Amino acid sequence: MFPPKRKYFLHTIVEKKVCDFCSEDHESKNCHLSMSERHKSLYDQYKCKRCLKKGHKKPLCKAKWVKCKLCNSQSHLECLCYSHSVVPPESKNDKKEIASETNVSFLFPGNPSKDIPKQTIYYQTLRAKIVNNNCEYNVRIICDSASERSYICESIAERAGLKTVGKEKLKIFTFASNEASVSELKRKRITLKNCNSDLVITLEALTTKTICASKISSPSSRMVELLQNEGFELSDSGASSGRVDILIGNDYLSAVLTGRTHRLNNCLMLYESVFGWTLSGRDG
Repeated sequence: MFPPKRKYFLHTIVEKKVCDFCSEDHESKNCHLSMSERHKSLYDQYKCKRCLKKGHKKPLCKAKWVKCKLCNSQSHLECLCYSHSVVPPESKNDKKEIASETNVSFLFPGNPSKDIPKQTIYYQTLRAKIVNNNCEYNVRIICDSASERSYICESIAERAGLKTVGKEKLKIFTFASNEASVSELKRKRITLKNCNSDLVITLEALTTKTICASKISSPSSRMVELLQNEGFELSDSGASSGRVDILIGNDYLSAVLTGRTHRLNNCLMLYESVFGWTLSGRDG
């Protein structure tokens, strides 16, 4: 008697490459999303903007293998490299600017085409008060995880009499633009207070003439009422001219957002902040 012949099967395992930003079947470096959209996607998924792993943020990243193949920086991977994917390389004959580089996404696109179906886009807007010299000034805030730094409009900074604590010369690459502008910006210290409590935080922001090129509307009264019935009090719940006074970038975003979230549906998300809840996503 001979033992029964064993059948051997050769299995070929094909590992699919799933994009870290849009979850489609391609490499992350080939993703069609813009740089600001990639940053926002990582923020929404609670992924690190250095190693792309889930569960921690960039300041706490301990990965030793991270190195951009394009610019050799150890602060990001090539799929998040601004200097090569967004900004054209400098000419060898150009004089080197003595300025720090920062990436800002606070210039939003203009009015959409009439051919595009109308839908409501909600940005992470908040309301708070600037406290200075025993006076309070109402301000509207937008949170932007794609901006490295925080900014405040020159007009409100002057009106509130904010103290200048320094100056910085920055080479700024704005959203959807390949042109860089070098500016010396004043750095202001700001104390922000919750409109409905005594909770305050202090931060520093650079002054700029404009935060948003287009108006950013507040959530509608209908949306505010619906969320109130669910137990969520929106911070930006009043009528608004669409103006934004302060942009909170990645340098202070973790101090403003508490980490609590609530998903309403596949397109809408609520984020809790020290100033109340804020809505993000699209409706319609």
